[in-house]
Amino acid sequence: NLASTLTSITDLDALLQTALNRIHNYFDVSAGEIFMVDEDQHRLQRVLHQGDAIPALWKQERFTRNQALVGQAARTGQPIVVELPHKDDPFLLSSDLGAAGIHQIACFPLSSHSEVLGVLVIATVESAPLDTMDTQLLSSIASWVGTAIENVHLNIQGRRLAVLEERERIGMDLHDGIIQSIYAVGLTLEHARLLLPEEPEQ
Repeated sequence: NLASTLTSITDLDALLQTALNRIHNYFDVSAGEIFMVDEDQHRLQRVLHQGDAIPALWKQERFTRNQALVGQAARTGQPIVVELPHKDDPFLLSSDLGAAGIHQIACFPLSSHSEVLGVLVIATVESAPLDTMDTQLLSSIASWVGTAIENVHLNIQGRRLAVLEERERIGMDLHDGIIQSIYAVGLTLEHARLLLPEEPEQ
């Protein structure tokens, strides 16, 4: 149902919100975030957070592919699930996570055609940890989301191409119209030159 829903959404923000809402409700996670790769492909920017238990899962909103679990998941293209406290990641908001009862952090790459477009992060409490089946299902969902994101990008590129083609056509029409107007003025002047000796007033 989620895969079918995602294929019908053409707006990126709506797509990400829908996906995170479904994951949040189905898996009953405490918080979820989505990081997207920026245009230069070097950094991941947090674009969406969901969950009232904690305002953010990380101390910063942007990571390189060499920073934190988010960057590691993007770099390797593999899901990462860690138990808290996780001493090896200084970017985690460990005190806030502990106070909120967060037990697990899981990062799933949003990939399509071997290209990572972003990372899905979810946080669970100790009473509802992710098992192997959950992790496999979330990996599949992350892959669907990645494919849907690529589809949205292709649609945007297609619309941009259509706009550029239309602008080029309008430009050619304007150019042709100007040429025709100048040619008409030239013919009128030529006609006036021929009439000048015989009918100067006209």
